[in-house]
Amino acid sequence: MSRLNFFDLSKFRHHLGLLLVGTLISCYGRAQVKFEVAENRTSISVYYPDSLFKPVPNHKAAELEVLLIYAGITGRTEAADPPAILGNYQGTPGKIVFTPIVPFSRDLSYLAVFGDTVEYHFRPVPDKDEPGARLLRIYPTEDTVPENLLKIYLTFSKPMREGEVYKRVTITDENGKSIENPFVHIQPELWDSTAQRITIWFDPGRVKRSLQSRELHGPVLTSGNTYHLRVDSLWKDVQGRPLINSYKKRLIVTDSDRKRVLTDSWQIHAPEPYSKFPLIIKFDEVMDYATALNSLSVWTSTGEILTGEVAVGSAEREWKFIPGSNWKPGIYNIRILSTLEDLAGNNLNRLFDVDLSDSSYQSLDRQFTWIQFEILSPE
Repeated sequence: MSRLNFFDLSKFRHHLGLLLVGTLISCYGRAQVKFEVAENRTSISVYYPDSLFKPVPNHKAAELEVLLIYAGITGRTEAADPPAILGNYQGTPGKIVFTPIVPFSRDLSYLAVFGDTVEYHFRPVPDKDEPGARLLRIYPTEDTVPENLLKIYLTFSKPMREGEVYKRVTITDENGKSIENPFVHIQPELWDSTAQRITIWFDPGRVKRSLQSRELHGPVLTSGNTYHLRVDSLWKDVQGRPLINSYKKRLIVTDSDRKRVLTDSWQIHAPEPYSKFPLIIKFDEVMDYATALNSLSVWTSTGEILTGEVAVGSAEREWKFIPGSNWKPGIYNIRILSTLEDLAGNNLNRLFDVDLSDSSYQSLDRQFTWIQFEILSPE
């Protein structure tokens, strides 16, 4: 932790306005309050005597809003004008942790107000020698992709700044020429809750056949050609530090994939009983990373979902589930949501790019499908 500061609450002479367990409490007297900004600068904590404020079990977030954070203001008198920034609260006796929905920016100063009286100013400027973010992974991880590749994902080691993706990520052909407007510019950008993974869509109008954008500009990727996906090191994280390096990934393009996702050819590798060995599913093709991560779950024969850890590996051709407790012999069911996609956006119900002249094509209407497996008792 860094940036410690202590405040004397000798002027803490009025109600905090906290409604706890149906009782409005008033806090008077002297106490010390300490603020700490986390080393990674993604949260701020306030510490205070237990007697001052005790969150109740299953507390509502409003109870913890005795701590409010304002961006871009310098004085207490200004705090009545702009709203406090949004975020998530965690509370235990003597401590409240606030994590903003949008990570703190090094370009702004912040004001933390505790109990409507105690103030703390901070600016999340990184240490001079603190390195910038690294690009950890580009999905799909395989170099070979279909001509109608629909999405890519970038994951970073630290929260990244929004508003730069379409300037910093480019596609070039074998001669180094940039492909114009390969991506659809979605606003707001499709970041996950940590601001460390972004989803980038290729322009669907150039992926699907017979659409005006494809007719005018052609497909982004053409089968038989090789391209490079480039990520510029000028892309900055939320603290304003550029990426440590630029990155380049080769894309070897093959024919379009226009087949619905089928589970019949999947291989199920059941774990040993009374172990925590993973359940492994081997797909018959490369799957979309994010939907594979979130579309499968394991259930008992009595209809209870198992808790555990999920991972997608082996170049997105494999799904693993490690249970929270040892496997027991018996029948289990794997539930697969129909939204599970391959690299071309085809799922269990329909194709992303449908040939409207094909009268034999029918989409399905189902929320999920099931696969059963058994763990045998040892002999």
